[in-house]
Amino acid sequence: MKTIAVLSSLALTAASAQAVVLYNNGAVWDVAGAPNLSVLATPSTTLGFGAQISANNAVADNFSVGSTWNVTKLTFYMYQTGSSAFTFTGLNYQIANSHGDAISWTSASVANGGLSAYRVTTTTTTNRDRAIYAIDVAVNLVVGPGNYVLRWQAAGSLASGPWQPPVVPTNGGGNAMQSLAGAAFGAAIDAGSGFQVELPFTISGTEVPAPGAFAMIGMGALVAIRRRR
Repeated sequence: MKTIAVLSSLALTAASAQAVVLYNNGAVWDVAGAPNLSVLATPSTTLGFGAQISANNAVADNFSVGSTWNVTKLTFYMYQTGSSAFTFTGLNYQIANSHGDAISWTSASVANGGLSAYRVTTTTTTNRDRAIYAIDVAVNLVVGPGNYVLRWQAAGSLASGPWQPPVVPTNGGGNAMQSLAGAAFGAAIDAGSGFQVELPFTISGTEVPAPGAFAMIGMGALVAIRRRR
């Protein structure tokens, strides 16, 4: 059984202060600048995939863990058409063992992680209707080694979206999934290229030392104390 547990160890809590990005599922933007741009390039035609709580739509993608992680933050990258500021009001997420697992959402508060890029086409690079924001979700989880599925859906204050842009460029070989109106998850396919896409997200926290490493840390601290006497 893979480990997905609520964090309770004081030692792990202290370690979370040194949180770093443990996993990055792909690029949010492919043209650097002021601002950065996420470009929808031919033959792709899908600007974003629906992931609205109000419509019970959701998206999902895979990630793998090689050690044990103390996860303190999940970051998602989404837009609402017509936004000029951070308009996201909530997010549901689930870490599952496979795409076949039943949906069991955890509702989370969201924080503004900042403007990441604008979703544009090759002929509308100055369009600013689709501002992609980082959506930070604070969590407190221990995730053990294994392969997992991260699912999510979001709510916002505007009428259009939230929408989930893909990792760019869209070159195929992805394994992202989408569920519409609560139905089973199926491949998230770009309508123009026919490629299954990847979806951008990051997982932050700390890597948990193996039990032997904790013992070594303790011995080192004891030696340091003795030397200071």
